[in-house]
Amino acid sequence: MKTDAEVRLGKREEEAKCAAMDAGQLYRIVGQQVRRIRQQRRLTQEKLAERAGVSLSFVDHIERGSRKLSLETFCRIARALDCTANDLLPMEGEAVRRSALELLRCAAALVEMSVPTEA
Repeated sequence: MKTDAEVRLGKREEEAKCAAMDAGQLYRIVGQQVRRIRQQRRLTQEKLAERAGVSLSFVDHIERGSRKLSLETFCRIARALDCTANDLLPMEGEAVRRSALELLRCAAALVEMSVPTEA
């Protein structure tokens, strides 16, 4: 029989697997939103990169969903586009948005788990 700690660890591992499976799709959707808003604002990729403090190449990768971006970079991109973080999340429905927010919560929990605690 598994201990409570083993059960919790198993659940965390499963959550991480689910988040990883959905993350690729989320990055592509966020990238599409970045491109759409950038074009609406009549900004070039170069200008967005300059405003956000990232390379032109990285903006291109973000828009194609081929590179992961940190939460910090996500927020800098939103500020550079003069929009909210919510504007960059999928707009197809509330369920999709909740799923994206759950992925962010899961990522934060994984980071928290990786930080050593004082004994």
